[in-house]
Amino acid sequence: KWDKPRVFGERRRRIVREKDGPEAPPEPPQSGYIVFVGQMTMKIRHDRPNVQHDQSKVMQEISKMWRLGMDDKDQRYYNDFAEQLKEE
Repeated sequence: KWDKPRVFGERRRRIVREKDGPEAPPEPPQSGYIVFVGQMTMKIRHDRPNVQHDQSKVMQEISKMWRLGMDDKDQRYYNDFAEQLKEE
């Protein structure tokens, strides 16, 4: 949303919505995978403090863990956790 209609040569400002404000509550994660990625990224960075992190390689590692290293029970745990966060 803008404060004025579009006119050539004039400046417009975007109207800040309440949900975009700094005091707005954070949006819940979309899925259990997003929760898992957030936790594992912090864990990998904490476990390897002296290694320079390449985010794409870290994401490859994490996605491989999600696909191959976890059974359905663990994945359901993260998905249920994300659903509970959406309800709050």
